[in-house]
Amino acid sequence: MFIIDSIYIFILIPFSIILLFQSINLYFYKKFYLRTNFFFTNLLLIVICITFFSNIAQFILIFNEKFFYNYNDIIKQTFILILILNLFIFLNNFKKNLKIISINNSVFKLEKKIIFYLSILFFSSIGIITDADSLIYNSKISKIILNGFPISFFIDNIHLALFGIIEIFNVYQEILGTSNVNRILNIFCLINFVFFIKTFSKNLKNRNFFILSILSIPVFAIILNHEKTFLLPLFVQFSIFIFVFFKNKINETEKFLIISTIISTSLFKLSFILSGLIIFIFVIYKFYEQTKILNIFVITILSFTIFALPHIIFKFYHFGNPFNPFLNNIFSSIFNENINNNFAYYLKQWSSSGSLIFPLNLFIPGTLSKIHNILGIGFFIILLIKFKKNKQNIELLLISAVSLILTIIFSQNSPRFYVFSLMLFSCFILIDDLNFKKLLSKIILIQFIFTTSIISLMIPITISTSWFGEYSEKYRNKYIFRYEINQKINKLIGKNKFILIDIPNYYSQNYDISMMTVFLANNNNDIKNYKNFLNSNQVEYLITNNFEIQKINFINQKEAKINNFLKKCFNKSEIKIFDLEIANRKKLILNNKKINRFYIYKKNKDCIF
Repeated sequence: MFIIDSIYIFILIPFSIILLFQSINLYFYKKFYLRTNFFFTNLLLIVICITFFSNIAQFILIFNEKFFYNYNDIIKQTFILILILNLFIFLNNFKKNLKIISINNSVFKLEKKIIFYLSILFFSSIGIITDADSLIYNSKISKIILNGFPISFFIDNIHLALFGIIEIFNVYQEILGTSNVNRILNIFCLINFVFFIKTFSKNLKNRNFFILSILSIPVFAIILNHEKTFLLPLFVQFSIFIFVFFKNKINETEKFLIISTIISTSLFKLSFILSGLIIFIFVIYKFYEQTKILNIFVITILSFTIFALPHIIFKFYHFGNPFNPFLNNIFSSIFNENINNNFAYYLKQWSSSGSLIFPLNLFIPGTLSKIHNILGIGFFIILLIKFKKNKQNIELLLISAVSLILTIIFSQNSPRFYVFSLMLFSCFILIDDLNFKKLLSKIILIQFIFTTSIISLMIPITISTSWFGEYSEKYRNKYIFRYEINQKINKLIGKNKFILIDIPNYYSQNYDISMMTVFLANNNNDIKNYKNFLNSNQVEYLITNNFEIQKINFINQKEAKINNFLKKCFNKSEIKIFDLEIANRKKLILNNKKINRFYIYKKNKDCIF
């Protein structure tokens, strides 16, 4: 029975949602974009669909923050009915839709290596959330909404202020009881991208080699298995660049779609504002002679109003600063100035533990366990290009260089933030011949096999944690970050209680209040709002990790101590201690038996912080 449930939850529902998007896409394609490459249009319209549904949710939440909490069952039943009706309509029009696409069937024949890659990706995606980032932040937001809280309620977790379009969209999948729609969307995105490259222009060179070089980027092994959907806006913006770069003319409907999608993808994650701006400027540069600046201005304002403004209003409504924690001097925020500035600095300086200094960390892993978190040899391919001094090559070189320089200045020095620049440089493969192509093909094939092998390691983790019903519990305890301790906490203290903990978690059935802002404070006065927040909620329990509450020191960003005010209300002996092995997906191949000790305390009655 649990196999049938898993098929329904992890395959049928995600595919039904994508099928609904595909039906919407086909309607608009038939109406406006029949002369445009279908797969390119399909990619862009999927982003527009996600943005549209996300904006609907945001409007609803402004007027009724408990809407999804109060009407969860009704919304779920309505969605299921819509998905079933759409399935019948789509299948009934299947042959007509194929004719509309008007593409030779031979196009749908992919290399066996690509089919294998997509198959590996599929089997690694049909399961519950296991990556730590999604558990702490990306998927946690939808749980907060479904529990009836405003997004800004938990001011302790400043990461919530970074939410984008996709985090709100995740509410819909959570209502339907699944959590892997974003990972299936990644596959849908890759398929459309591959077919776009294969069908776009007859002038493109080395298509298969180009596709293989892109898919083989090692850091994709991390990006593809996250719920944050970093890959979708990345590939959509990159596809827009290719479309604009190789096109000599675009019509007004294409301009509207392109500009709307640039704006939407920039709101998926703030880092895409940078790449979106580069593409937007290039669109104006490329087609300024074909259209009046006034027309571009009108299209941009209209697109911004429809797709961006609802999200910005929602963020402004909740946080004051719609670009929190950045632009702190322009907008006020529910977080004080020191905490905002320290968080912005933390994000800019962040890099994976064990990494080498920049730029070595982009190509060489600091530890063996980080071997997949690199860019590979992609940037070095440029050295093997038979470069011709023509307008097209010079334009591409300038755009790629500008992207790289701006990324160095404004983004985190982490490999994933350099993937867009790497993909821009890879476009030289499509316009120039290569030196030592046979040797290079073998090297790229080795990198492809490596990346595919890393992704394939997710399959046993995904299947074991998701497809065996109650028998999956032991694998969840082994592989999923903080899963086991949250289950023990739930059994010990019950559910739906306010608890203090260092890091919130998706699998908690209580209301997690973290201690993040404490470590971003410059002084005791900075945490005044945090103390008020604790006092205004019925905090009952505290969970500490590896340190008893009496021995914890709060060290701020300036390496200065802040008063440990928590021990005032949690000064009695712990009620329970748990010694648990650290759960990690890398335990599949690495023998890591490190232990975490968790102390659980109960608050003194009527104590005020």
